[in-house]
Amino acid sequence: MERTMVFAAVLSAVGAASGATFLSQGATPVLAQQERVCLHDANENAAQRARRQQAIRVARQINTEESRAASAAGGVYQPLESLGAPITLPEGFALGLSSAGKSYAFSLKDKIDACHFVLFSDQDGLIYQAAPLQ
Repeated sequence: MERTMVFAAVLSAVGAASGATFLSQGATPVLAQQERVCLHDANENAAQRARRQQAIRVARQINTEESRAASAAGGVYQPLESLGAPITLPEGFALGLSSAGKSYAFSLKDKIDACHFVLFSDQDGLIYQAAPLQ
């Protein structure tokens, strides 16, 4: 879990320094925020599972698009606006992406989830899921 916090700190710092791009799809908090209902835990329902799986597909798409873009640009990763395919976020998820030449990092945060579920990845192509420490 320490690695998650370090990655989040690095992502925030890189974003602040590089003018990172952030997108949000319907990120208005709902009742789950007030009741502290975790949407992506062992009790995840079918609708929330579908949202999470769609977010994972988006994460894979971003990694694929970044890889293609870097291959075409001599190993230099590109900002979100320069990626080929449009990114369609699941309802309630927000995307933050920072690219800095030979590296990039992004997070997909579920803004509806009271437990702050997040997916993140970088130029290594591995996708992680986490929630903040309490």
